[in-house]
Amino acid sequence: MEKPEPEPTPNPPTDTDTNSQLGSTSTPSRDPVTISTRRRSETLISVASDTTVHATLIFTEADGESRNHVMKALKDGGIRALGQSSLEQTLSFLHTGGGHIRIIVLDVDGTSPDDPMLTEILAFGRQSSPAILVYASDAGSRTALYCLSHGAVDFIRKSPDTADLLAAVRQAQKRQEEGGEAGVQGAGISTDHLMGGWVELTAASSFEYLRRIQRFIALVLDGNLPPDVCDDIRIILEEAGRNAIEWGNRFNAEKTFRISYCHFDDRVILKFEDEGEGFDPAARSDPTADPEHLAKREAAGKRPGGYGVHMLHELMDEVVYSEKGNAVVMTKYLDPSQ
Repeated sequence: MEKPEPEPTPNPPTDTDTNSQLGSTSTPSRDPVTISTRRRSETLISVASDTTVHATLIFTEADGESRNHVMKALKDGGIRALGQSSLEQTLSFLHTGGGHIRIIVLDVDGTSPDDPMLTEILAFGRQSSPAILVYASDAGSRTALYCLSHGAVDFIRKSPDTADLLAAVRQAQKRQEEGGEAGVQGAGISTDHLMGGWVELTAASSFEYLRRIQRFIALVLDGNLPPDVCDDIRIILEEAGRNAIEWGNRFNAEKTFRISYCHFDDRVILKFEDEGEGFDPAARSDPTADPEHLAKREAAGKRPGGYGVHMLHELMDEVVYSEKGNAVVMTKYLDPSQ
């Protein structure tokens, strides 16, 4: 009786075999960087917990103590989040299992706008629709400005109190549920640092882009100005910005509006410009002195309002219009004792 031949000993799995188990049919590169990236991705998949699988938010923060503090606040707020310690970790997860992520919160402190991983994450946000929220100590940094021009939708100043961050996350969730950012494609906002400390922001006629610019400028100034001045500037950004889009550009998405600002030691200067036909501000009457103001607007087929120009003069110390009437420069003087 012949003895059965021994079964052949299976060869150890090759890189191709391992890659096939992950659902890929392509032959992997032998480049050590590629292999390292793939193995890091495999580790993320193999240790995927319920939180990882069902998370709707990624929070990226290098400092472990700060990251844990925010992660606890998010959990207590009922938000399923995944904490990552670096842009590299975040990018790796997005490419391997991040299709369900709806919000990405990025701590950009210490990150250069030239970092290719930051650029790739921002591109992922524009292409795959998760909202990018910037979390920074200095919201006016060049990196935060770069994020604004590459699709970031909100800006939150870092603080031990996580209330502002949680509020921004919930607002982002609400906008997504309501389709508030639907139809807003690409970055849509161009930014420029001008001489003398001026920053210039240009965007298509969209209230969504105006909202992003409002959030960015407000946070830039928040840490440097008294609260009452910040409140006045928030109102100015809202009123003058909406006027530029609604009355100047007539909601024409092909036209742009421009907001420039500069913070000096003794003043803040804002400039608004649109591509409309302009108007004669001197021909505008004081709506507060006319009891028939709202009735006249209704009779003319206009929405209730008409107080915007009056409000600019009330809240700012100087208001100067261009000759055409499609640009306005406003100055707010600062109390040196504050």
